[in-house]
Amino acid sequence: MADVLRSLARSMMTAMFNGRRHHWPDEHLSRTAVVIAPHQDDEVLGCGGTILRKCDAGADVRLVFLTDGATSHSRLMPPEKMRDIRRQEALSAASILGVDQSAVTFVDVCNRDLENRLTEAADRIRVILDDAQPAEIFTPWSGEPPRDHSAAFEATMLALRGRSEPVTLHEYPVWLWQQWPWCRPEHYQPISRRDWWRLQWMANQALLSDFSTVVDVGDVLDRKRQALAAHRSQTTRMIDDPAWGILADVSDGEFMERLLQTTEIFKTTAVSSDR
Repeated sequence: MADVLRSLARSMMTAMFNGRRHHWPDEHLSRTAVVIAPHQDDEVLGCGGTILRKCDAGADVRLVFLTDGATSHSRLMPPEKMRDIRRQEALSAASILGVDQSAVTFVDVCNRDLENRLTEAADRIRVILDDAQPAEIFTPWSGEPPRDHSAAFEATMLALRGRSEPVTLHEYPVWLWQQWPWCRPEHYQPISRRDWWRLQWMANQALLSDFSTVVDVGDVLDRKRQALAAHRSQTTRMIDDPAWGILADVSDGEFMERLLQTTEIFKTTAVSSDR
């Protein structure tokens, strides 16, 4: 019965969402962009297909990774080693996406410490924006549950403060999808039942009201999968131990399935000089 109810809810919400979405014009694909990612793999999960399509269209795309990802499996691998692994994985994934290594920046804030170093991160982002002068910025959705994700949005907004050049901001969802009815009820971090219901309401309300921009990525989906696979520490068990968590473990694979659809969605806002 629970699965039937979930299936019905997903169908209804998908129909409601499809009724108000608009597809991104192809002529926008060639616009210069900076992609802000809290961790190495978020760039692929949230907007990898869009990055591929933009690079195919000849756009100048730059990637900025804010945290070092070193503690993702700290009980099983020394953080220093994991930091190096994830850096190389990010460069490999960037190559598959079509982004040159010279266009990749690692800010290297300690994993899960971004909220305490917002000013530092914003200063680094600001330098990149001044150099790139992007028409578009991609950043995590402001309501993402993991704190590094929402902090990445906050750092981006700090970096934009006082800028005179208008820019289009695209917020991409990652952990928004780890909500009912899209995934089975489990979470990235333990939360109370009251918080669980609050997150369901907030996420699904945002999905229906805010995420109206859609990019078709069906033609590049295989390459998006290849780019994600380059993040081996997050997609394969690097040691023979079930404690080594991977993305496919989340909600019995439903989370990964949701992030590998033929479309990617964004909350799009025009940020003007009088913000």
